[in-house]
Amino acid sequence: MAFKFPEAIDKDYNPNNSRTFKDGDQGSDNLANNHFQFLEFFHLPSSYYVTFKAYLSNFTDDYTSSWKAENVYGRMDPIATFERTSRKINCGFKVVANSVQEAEANMRRVSLLLQMLYPSYESGQPMMQGGGGWESEVGATIKGSPLFKVKFLNWIQNSAYPDVGSAEDSGLMGYIGGFSFKPDLDSGVFQVGLDLYPKYIELSFSLNVIHEHMLGWDAQMGEKGNKDKGSFRAGPILGFDTFPYGKSTYQAKKSKTDRLSEDQADRFKEMSQASKKLISGGG
Repeated sequence: MAFKFPEAIDKDYNPNNSRTFKDGDQGSDNLANNHFQFLEFFHLPSSYYVTFKAYLSNFTDDYTSSWKAENVYGRMDPIATFERTSRKINCGFKVVANSVQEAEANMRRVSLLLQMLYPSYESGQPMMQGGGGWESEVGATIKGSPLFKVKFLNWIQNSAYPDVGSAEDSGLMGYIGGFSFKPDLDSGVFQVGLDLYPKYIELSFSLNVIHEHMLGWDAQMGEKGNKDKGSFRAGPILGFDTFPYGKSTYQAKKSKTDRLSEDQADRFKEMSQASKKLISGGG
């Protein structure tokens, strides 16, 4: 792909409403603009979104299966009942400024991201300014919880829509417990008037995933096994075969058994006989 040089700086450019990066170094701007290497957060209550260059410092995608174990008298092993499988993504990323313009844009993006942690309210009258600042009407109720959709290429996405670009359309939905904002004071800051803009910021978050489509295996999609024993083999639920990273694992011509091939079975038999001779000392 041809290299795309950043456009001239536009004084009316609002980084809070753009997936375009203009004020950084040419390499990182190119990766974000032309190769879509950016993290995008979509705020469901407001439909606002904000993006950051994907300077990832850490990334873990944890899957936890929960079981309820019950001990029964006379039984050595507990009776385990499956409850659910949950998913949690932990991600840290760096927000780096190559210029004072990029540092100012970064602070706008970070400020919007932190605002997204708060809910939306519904009241009969608009917000009113009192003596101590802005006050809401008594009895205002929460209308929308601060849910997010997050998107980062195929690592963080709704696998049912793997080829759609924006977080609104194909982001992974969930709730975020909070963000950790950590400016690196050793790297210094830009000062414009009375405002300080860090050159380097570390951000981290945990996304507790809320799945929007069915996950698991469907017996109707599998191949039938031994009818006398009533056994079956399941197949992936429609859309589940590309979970979680957008690569299909569906096997249209999978083997009906889990047995070894003939060559593997012969080698296994030879090795088993040889090991018995070694143990017994037989010839």
